[in-house]
Amino acid sequence: MSERAYRILGLSPNTPKAEVRKVWQRLAAELHPDVNPAPDATRRFRRALRAYRTIMADRPMARRTRARRAPAPLVCPCCHDGFTYGSECPRCVVPLVARGSKTKAPPTPEVDALIAELERPKVPPLFAIDPDMRVPLLASLLAVFAWGQAQIGMTMLAAMSLSFVVVALAGEAIRRRTPDWLR
Repeated sequence: MSERAYRILGLSPNTPKAEVRKVWQRLAAELHPDVNPAPDATRRFRRALRAYRTIMADRPMARRTRARRAPAPLVCPCCHDGFTYGSECPRCVVPLVARGSKTKAPPTPEVDALIAELERPKVPPLFAIDPDMRVPLLASLLAVFAWGQAQIGMTMLAAMSLSFVVVALAGEAIRRRTPDWLR
């Protein structure tokens, strides 16, 4: 077992696990970052948690190190994904280049087609509705729909539809009376 883990929790190596659990619960209540406003509370809590888990698992306490891998030698000039081998990026279908080279991404036909599609002039609508008349027009259509609901006996649904009409028209009236600088 790891004496270091016992030292972190302030215990002796021959402390029974039931006592370790009690000490851990008391320490967790003191060190938890939600309770403890100290700037290093998170680090201290994680260190104590790791020590507690080490003691409970009966294994030596290992230091946490991050293994740094060397970056991949090849890179895609379009998506910048790294590759250790190959000659072409599977996503962009362009040749890979050596990492660090100043090669620009070649133009791709898919991207050019998308740009052309976005820049193409829009087809005008069949009939244009003045933006100031859209809400009143939809409200009147909903009112006719509510009238139809009332005719077939759906009075509660008709009342709900009419309340939507009132709210929409009230919102439109407020929007029209609001000065431009306040919008």
